[in-house]
Amino acid sequence: MSIMWPLPSACPNLHRELVLKLMTRDGKEGDVVGPGRELPRVNQIPPCSIKRRPLWRLRWPFFVNLLIILLVGAFLILHEFNYLPNHRSGFYCGDPKISFPFDGDTITVVNLLLMCAFAPAIIMIIVELLRYRPEKYSMSNVRCKTALKNVNRWYGEYVVSLVFNLFLLEVIKGIIGEPRPHFLQTCNPDAAVNCTPGTYISTYTCTNTQYSKWFVRDTIKSFPSGHTAIGLSTSIFLFCYLQKRACDLRPKLMTPLIQALLISWGLACSCTRIMDNRHHWWDVLGGAVLGFIMSYYNVMILCKNFKCPNPQLARSVNSNGDSGRSMDSHHSIKRHINSSTMMPDEFDSGLRQIT
Repeated sequence: MSIMWPLPSACPNLHRELVLKLMTRDGKEGDVVGPGRELPRVNQIPPCSIKRRPLWRLRWPFFVNLLIILLVGAFLILHEFNYLPNHRSGFYCGDPKISFPFDGDTITVVNLLLMCAFAPAIIMIIVELLRYRPEKYSMSNVRCKTALKNVNRWYGEYVVSLVFNLFLLEVIKGIIGEPRPHFLQTCNPDAAVNCTPGTYISTYTCTNTQYSKWFVRDTIKSFPSGHTAIGLSTSIFLFCYLQKRACDLRPKLMTPLIQALLISWGLACSCTRIMDNRHHWWDVLGGAVLGFIMSYYNVMILCKNFKCPNPQLARSVNSNGDSGRSMDSHHSIKRHINSSTMMPDEFDSGLRQIT
């Protein structure tokens, strides 16, 4: 078989690798010819001499990302435990909107964080392993690596959006500083003891000692609802993921059932905040808007609607165990090389697809 293509001028290894790949299918390497001459033998092509970069140059993006994560994490911790200054709004004496009792949380912060941390990972692993069926793979480790590669990419983007969501929540809460519905009971401000109803009070000190200092200071962080923003963003993210990646999996009713449970979880995170007197209705509405925005940002921008960057990863592995490439893709690339005249840059991009 004779294949015509311009010889790449950048690196001999490209030439070497292509000859090797075509040899595995077509036998003799002498059958592969260049423009007017036969390609040299594989053992006559010297390897590329690539200068190795220093280790710090190769990994500097990692260290920058790690520094950003540490800074954002430090900010969240310091702001959550009130080590950073917060704006503290005043209140009207005898305001019924902040006179509700506090009876506990139906969905605690620990339950919310555990659900948002582990549910996406578990669902993604199961779905990706079901998409890459074992009977289409000659090696089980290839199947697992291909599935876990997608999980690692999309779960990483999800964690980025989750941290971004938490960052925005802390910033908005610190700027607005709105009292919660149970503010008067939990804070027990000294200025509200003998005040005139309807009088606006801007300076006060919380005197309640039944709760921890963190919980008392948290009574001025009502808007927006963090449970709503995080719960809805996670639910919508997983809903869209299942719709894109698990819509053709069997049984057919399993995916809609899980989607309904996820939306119910997001709604429960929202409605229970009003029922528990932890947030006003406008706090929940603001959290829902933020959750929808963050879920759109995560699904459409970060995860690119869950499209695999290399579609050939989703194809079956051939009998020789070559992952990420099938017989059809191999021959289609050869036909493209044979029928078209490619420049070196085009050849490089085509070679990267088959490697």
